[in-house]
Amino acid sequence: MPRFDGNGTILGLDRWFRAQDPVDAVDGAANRLNYRYTAGTNLLAAVEGSLASAGDPATGWQPFDYITGRQTYAYDRRGNLVSQMSSERPEEVVTIRRNPYGEVRSVQTADASISNEQQYRTTFGYGPDQQRWARRRLTAAPGSGRDAEAATYYVRDAQGLTALATYQRERDYDAAIDNYLDVEPFTLRQQYLFGSARLGEVRFDRAVVDAKVPATPLAFGKRRYELTNHLNNVTTVFSEYLADYTDRRYVPFTALELLGHEDYLAFGLGLRRAPLSDYRFGLNGKERDDAGEWGATTNLNGTNRSSTHYDYDFRIYN
Repeated sequence: MPRFDGNGTILGLDRWFRAQDPVDAVDGAANRLNYRYTAGTNLLAAVEGSLASAGDPATGWQPFDYITGRQTYAYDRRGNLVSQMSSERPEEVVTIRRNPYGEVRSVQTADASISNEQQYRTTFGYGPDQQRWARRRLTAAPGSGRDAEAATYYVRDAQGLTALATYQRERDYDAAIDNYLDVEPFTLRQQYLFGSARLGEVRFDRAVVDAKVPATPLAFGKRRYELTNHLNNVTTVFSEYLADYTDRRYVPFTALELLGHEDYLAFGLGLRRAPLSDYRFGLNGKERDDAGEWGATTNLNGTNRSSTHYDYDFRIYN
């Protein structure tokens, strides 16, 4: 249940959810998020997460596993996000740098608790139209001072607004030969299917050989389709295969194989009913950066995981 001020700005969010009963609402707040803003503006200054109080039936409830402390944000004079920090990991500061057009040029983590070789940064490349053409995640290779690289490249339409295909490449530095080796060769990852709007994708995962993609027949099952709601949020992804299911009354039925289903809360926070896995798009049909490009977070079990971020140029949703 969200709480708003008189201007419609969200101030808080209580969620009712239990892991063993994910459909029906259950009495008792599982967790709470409070949103703090810079005085006199609508700039989000902090998000504070807390678990259910002692009086609530906490056992079996599903908390916000990666927002349990206080997330704070800083902005430049134009209102662009330039850094973020978590009270759960105060030693890790994520710094965001922008180009003269306001687009995010790089994201870098500075963590005082780890060595420089474990630091990483993400860089983004843009065309003359300031649409994203490349994304590179760089991690220092141990003992070498050289960067390992995982890169994504985009092919766009003539206007530059719509991604038609993506290519990926992953390289690691080998100190023994003082050169880079392909962990994953330059690969056509996917092409997108369109009608009047995007319908889904075709997963090729084909290595480029002699500047060409082998023209082998496309196997059944490589296509994945999306369903969106009135806000253009990708809510459901399914494949070409049929699968057997049972409804809530235990009546069996057959339908297309469900690969993921997601609903969204404020600022793109997912309910994680059945996460969309590696599907590239999510909130408002925007691209999901969820491979650690914007920093790792620590969940309740003490392990690192990457939250999903959406780059809206002048603001970042996560």
